[in-house]
Amino acid sequence: MTATFSPRLCRTPLAVAVVAAAVSMAAACTQTPAPPPPGASAEAVRAAYDAWEGAWESEDFAGTAGAFAADAVVIDPIPPYKFAGTEEINGWVNGAFEKFDSITITSDDVDIRTDGPVAWLVGRFRFEGQSADGSVVDEGYLSMIWRLQEDGSYKAELFHATNLPAPAEAPEEGS
Repeated sequence: MTATFSPRLCRTPLAVAVVAAAVSMAAACTQTPAPPPPGASAEAVRAAYDAWEGAWESEDFAGTAGAFAADAVVIDPIPPYKFAGTEEINGWVNGAFEKFDSITITSDDVDIRTDGPVAWLVGRFRFEGQSADGSVVDEGYLSMIWRLQEDGSYKAELFHATNLPAPAEAPEEGS
């Protein structure tokens, strides 16, 4: 059996769809591919983190709470331990600002890694809060996930802090 070309076949909906798809695929192959999304910069993430840390110390609510994405999650050693979303994170920040007259945060051993628009930061922290009731000092490890936004800024999607265990008491001599 020999196949013959029929102009009438080219007018069927299936034939028109096949030809349109082939033309579309050919056009796509000749277009320049879209550039990859911009990647996160470790230096820019460090600057965003430093600004966030400074916002805590200056009791800048917008700079502190505003560093988080709308659906961010905070895991903190302070009860109730987990804060999810803008409203709960705002309450966490406001609670700290109401409780303490001054806040100092020191971090060290900070390491930042990136993959595409995402960056993660790990390190050690020391939190000092002064109030009329006395002072609070917490030390521990922290980790954060930051995402590069379309406007070039970074938003934290996850913050996790864990206190270091209390130092073991030295055994008494002779025991």
